Amino acid sequence: MIFSLSILTVLSLIFAKLFEKARLPGLIGMILAGICIGNFSRQYFIAITDNQEFEHFEWIFVTQNVFEISPELRNLALIIILFRAGLGISRENLNKIGIPALKMSLIPGLFEALVVMISAHYFLNLSFKETSLLAFVIAAVSPAVIVPAMLRLKEKGVGNKNDVPTLVLASASIDDLVAITLFGVCLSFNLDAGNNSIAAALIKTPVMIITAIIIGLLFGSFIVKLNRMIQLRSTYKLIFLLILGIFLFHYEKFSPLPFSSLLSVMVMAYQIREKDKAFSEVLSKKFNSLWGFAELLLFSLIGAEVDVYLAFEIGSWGLVIFVLGLLGRSAGVLISLLGSIFNKKERIFCVIAYLPKATVQAAIGGVALAAGIGSGNLILSMAVLSILVTAPVGSIAIRIWAEKLLA
Repeated sequence: MIFSLSILTVLSLIFAKLFEKARLPGLIGMILAGICIGNFSRQYFIAITDNQEFEHFEWIFVTQNVFEISPELRNLALIIILFRAGLGISRENLNKIGIPALKMSLIPGLFEALVVMISAHYFLNLSFKETSLLAFVIAAVSPAVIVPAMLRLKEKGVGNKNDVPTLVLASASIDDLVAITLFGVCLSFNLDAGNNSIAAALIKTPVMIITAIIIGLLFGSFIVKLNRMIQLRSTYKLIFLLILGIFLFHYEKFSPLPFSSLLSVMVMAYQIREKDKAFSEVLSKKFNSLWGFAELLLFSLIGAEVDVYLAFEIGSWGLVIFVLGLLGRSAGVLISLLGSIFNKKERIFCVIAYLPKATVQAAIGGVALAAGIGSGNLILSMAVLSILVTAPVGSIAIRIWAEKLLA
């Protein structure tokens, strides 16, 4: 199993570097590396060779043992993403971003989710409960693509007149937070075997969110106090936080009081930053370092697990759903910026900057499948399709149009 993971990691690193040389997102290479030695390629190779011939090459492909622990590894990567998101949000930034950024962090994602939920219900013949999961998997922008692109623009001084890159950076991080939180709520509804009425859902949603916030604040305050009482190496503190995040993930399934573990982890990280900035900066550096390896595993495992035949089968309808969803998101961006200081060209750039998808889709795309939800395989395939289509298109569009629209 360790050998198989090593091959997967090395291959995904090589593919990522090749794509980065071509000025494309490295994560596309990671996904393709997973596809090359994953389930799809394994089955195809078996089909075109005899058993004796296949035995000589079997060591190349991802083993079944890796697939068995893949959901846990992806959950670990998601926990790292949540901690990084929470540690990256401060009260000062929330106060600074202003009304346009606050609108951009809420309206576009909700518009896209609504459009995807309705269109997937009719085009893919899924229940609204299932399409709500798909909607919030799809309805998030990619920090892996957006953050480096916006930082490059800030370094060049492009768009600094009205600080457009900062607007996109601030609103995108909260956009992801909203999508992940609402995905967690929808996942709980799909796993709930009890009363599934709309009235029950409307009552349960605020309870889940409020409970998650309270748990996150309490755990965050506890961690800060513990850190001041006990002096440990920062690596041990990182491990303890990861274990705590894993505990919350699993406790959510058995908790008598409904709550979103995804939101709890983010709020816990936010509270740590608010209570002890120096400690949060140390943790942030540790999580950023850990993310380098987790990113390789996350995207390559998603590629290894995806059903390519199913992805091709839903390809045309999937593209229709993506396009409709992106139109909804684009309309949401333009509505968010009505009456703001940004001119027409800057608003168009914000629409383009909000196109790429990757990190969140890879992190939560396989959660429904791991949870045993019937449409989980389809949701995973749609998540991978959304990355393969929008990440390179969005990245190239930002690079081509940034200086033309923000000059």
